[in-house]
Amino acid sequence: MTNSPSSSSVPTVANSPSPLPIPSPSPLPLPLPTSMENDDTNFQKLLGMHKEVLAITKDQSDTIRQMIQMQQKAHQDAWETVNKTISNQETSLSMLSKTLKFVTHQSSLTCQPSTSQSPPHSRIQPSLQSRCTSYCRRYLLFTSKGTYLSEASNWIYPVERFYRPYLICRYYGHGFNDCPNIKKAFIGSCLRCYYPDHNAKSCPNKKRDPPFKEGYISPEKLINSITGSMR
Repeated sequence: MTNSPSSSSVPTVANSPSPLPIPSPSPLPLPLPTSMENDDTNFQKLLGMHKEVLAITKDQSDTIRQMIQMQQKAHQDAWETVNKTISNQETSLSMLSKTLKFVTHQSSLTCQPSTSQSPPHSRIQPSLQSRCTSYCRRYLLFTSKGTYLSEASNWIYPVERFYRPYLICRYYGHGFNDCPNIKKAFIGSCLRCYYPDHNAKSCPNKKRDPPFKEGYISPEKLINSITGSMR
């Protein structure tokens, strides 16, 4: 019978130290997916484009506002111009109406003989005056070169505000400062010598003939010519 080994004969193994734990490596950051990077880039681009569009829109709004203001000012100026034109036309129509009334009134009157201080041509018979007036209104007559006979400023009979003739040319309707029969260079000069810078009362110069325009005809001669043409 075989003897089994005893426990005393079994070798014992010394206890070995336990192994140290191996540290696990820290996880690396995961890279962003390529699609997310592209989305962020596109968003930045869109944001920049949006800012540019906003700036352009603001500039356009300012430009449109300025254009509207300019148009409003232009409309206002045009309206003021139209009002001024209408006012001027109303004034012209009023003056024309007054002139027409005056001419109509004058045509219905028969001039009366004037005082003894008036020149001889104003003392002719009323019927002849009426005939002369009618003749002068039908035809264009000249009292000097370029100056025609006019009831408004250069007439052979008394007219409104001018009951006496101008003492130099002896026509009615004007004074020396606007006499149409005197050369313009001598308007406003001395009535004695026709030099400037003094008047007739203090004139030391010799008296001269009036500087009439070329072709001047006195009212007496003009009336005689008219009466001769009516015969």
